[in-house]
Amino acid sequence: MRADDLSITTDQETAVVTISHAGAELYKQTLYANPDGSIRLSDLAEIYKPTLRKKLVDTFTVSIDDGATIYSKDILLLYSLGAGPANFDVLTETYFLSPMLGVKKIAANHKEWLHLYITEETSVNATISSLVDGAVVSTPFHITDLSPDGHIATVDVSPELLEYQGELLSYEITAGARSQWYSISPKMDADIAAPALLWTNSFGCQESLYCYGTHEIAPKLERSSATVRNMTRNYNTQETRNFKANTGPMTAEQALWLDDFFRSTEVYILVNGLPGPEILLTESENKRTNAYSAIFSANFEYTYSTRKQNIFSTAIAGRIFDNTFDKTFA
Repeated sequence: MRADDLSITTDQETAVVTISHAGAELYKQTLYANPDGSIRLSDLAEIYKPTLRKKLVDTFTVSIDDGATIYSKDILLLYSLGAGPANFDVLTETYFLSPMLGVKKIAANHKEWLHLYITEETSVNATISSLVDGAVVSTPFHITDLSPDGHIATVDVSPELLEYQGELLSYEITAGARSQWYSISPKMDADIAAPALLWTNSFGCQESLYCYGTHEIAPKLERSSATVRNMTRNYNTQETRNFKANTGPMTAEQALWLDDFFRSTEVYILVNGLPGPEILLTESENKRTNAYSAIFSANFEYTYSTRKQNIFSTAIAGRIFDNTFDKTFA
């Protein structure tokens, strides 16, 4: 059932519509029927969203009482801020909960997670392609088994967890009918990504983003001073640390996935694979064309969310070259 709309037909003048969750009423209203006996409610997602955001998948009860008949139905809803397949089963059984629908280019030391909703015992496996003595070898690898518990399952599918021989080229993660490909780029390295981010997508699930373009730090300082006994001193300094970043080159599939990143309202600096300081996206530019020779990359600006901007980080060591260096002499 789609959460946005609700249509009712009655032969009574009014009907009481109630939406509840776990016994608590979220909405209750007496509505008058149109001349043809219809009642239509729209934008109901705004009623479900605050509650649904906590568990991402949950059951709600819709009750209709027109004085002559009482109708009640439980509906299972998935948190989603985007428009996807109307069929709940198709979405949850065929796709991971991510807008990434193509091959994702990553480094061998990236942290990667996949999220899925399951209704039956599900095995998560990887098919690994690696280069061994000049030949491409395919290796199966079992990651985990999942049991349905009514919640969204999160699986760590980082390359470091895989077992294989030789040089890692790519791997495919499968869970039932779901599939996600990862391609390893030797030009990427999580240790020089600036920034490395953890962000919440439109399904309420967290994903990683590693940026390899130029990165600029432009602190803005507002100083307050006063003169006392012929001496002028700064008594307060208000700092805003502004950052400008570029994603580096991305595929067409990753460009579409990145659109969802720019919609995110929850973004953190990723520090050693764990969420660090929360940041605020302030500007973004991700326009692109269909020109044959066009290579997509996006620019964005951010600042720390906290009022105290003087945040120390030892997660990334200093380096001589910036992120545009191509490692030719490495």
